[in-house]
Amino acid sequence: MKFNVIPLIVVIVEIAKSDFIFQHFHDTTGLKFVGDAFTSSCANASKFAYGDVHSPNVERFDEVELPSEFTESTTIVEKTEVRTNPHGYTNNDYAQFGHRDDFEKEPLSECPVRVRLTPSKPSRVGALWYTQGIEVLSGFECGFRFQITDLSRSCNYVKDRNFGLNMHKACAVHGGDGFAFVIHGDQDELETLGNGAQQMGYGGIENALAIEFDTWYNPDMGDLFSDHVSIHSAGPLKENDAGESTQLGLAKLYSLADGKEHLVRVRYYPEIVTEFIPYFTATRSLLDYIKDNEEGKRVGTLAVFMDGETTTPLLAMPINLSVLLSLSEGTAIIGFTASTGRSWEKHDIISWYCCEEPPCLHASTIHGMDHHNHQSQPIDYHDVSVEYPELVRDVPDHSTPADPSHVSR
Repeated sequence: MKFNVIPLIVVIVEIAKSDFIFQHFHDTTGLKFVGDAFTSSCANASKFAYGDVHSPNVERFDEVELPSEFTESTTIVEKTEVRTNPHGYTNNDYAQFGHRDDFEKEPLSECPVRVRLTPSKPSRVGALWYTQGIEVLSGFECGFRFQITDLSRSCNYVKDRNFGLNMHKACAVHGGDGFAFVIHGDQDELETLGNGAQQMGYGGIENALAIEFDTWYNPDMGDLFSDHVSIHSAGPLKENDAGESTQLGLAKLYSLADGKEHLVRVRYYPEIVTEFIPYFTATRSLLDYIKDNEEGKRVGTLAVFMDGETTTPLLAMPINLSVLLSLSEGTAIIGFTASTGRSWEKHDIISWYCCEEPPCLHASTIHGMDHHNHQSQPIDYHDVSVEYPELVRDVPDHSTPADPSHVSR
């Protein structure tokens, strides 16, 4: 008997286990929420809360307000009030130095579930970490969409003691403080949470690199006056800081807290990318990290691209992550931090992907998404007096447990 031998060809497609994509955050499996971070679908009604880290839109605009501050002299009395800018108020309602030219409010209708690193409330700090380490020294790429909305509004009321019958009022909409994309090897691992306010949740984290998206001007820290992006690290042995001392390159101006969705792509190349050399920036703090470590761990290139740009990075620098960070087997924890102070805003991450061997196969999924097309009927969910129909979700929640107080407040 004659047998025909048919060769069997087995094709094995190897996908790195640490590659991931969150087109939205209906399912938060593999994520760790720390501090004030939670997920939200923009809807302000308790029946839309589900899981351990999901919350309705808890910000009632008439309830978020700081105690007024008073300043008096022999000639004038000045009062300062800070509250969340109400929906419906426009640019024409205010006139004060520091006011934003462009700002939009969060959608009033239900939105795709997103991570809210901080609510629009004062003195909050939150973090989100991917629970599986990412091998970063051989090159990686991460991309994400973010949106900053519902900024605080500060109003000054000034009255002349001698001649004024009425107070002069001047208001400005300008939230704070910002957020950061963080790569770290801190000993607290997934429980890591840095300092709040101007430190944006990453200041105080050891053995870390942070790409900050800063929306508040802190002159004592060497900030640019307007929204900007910069890269910070204190090396493998010290705590990171949001000030000048840890800034590795010149900060770049970029509109961030304008209420629009923005796309960020972070890419680390394990070699010098010559076409990016014209965009390289460096400070003295970077000099210790522009050197080869050993074979296979040479100086690379870190580049940050904004809003779909593919050839011209907003920031780029020569750097060797194997010198900058002390990592076990080259594996780091990655994620986001954010904070608010006396001024506040919502810091939302809408979608997120990472891969260890760029280019990422699923990058186009995030890059091409238009979340505005995913919104449902235009109902004002901020009106809690209205009874809304139940929202049917086709994706079950598998949230990582977190502090229940983040949902109930």
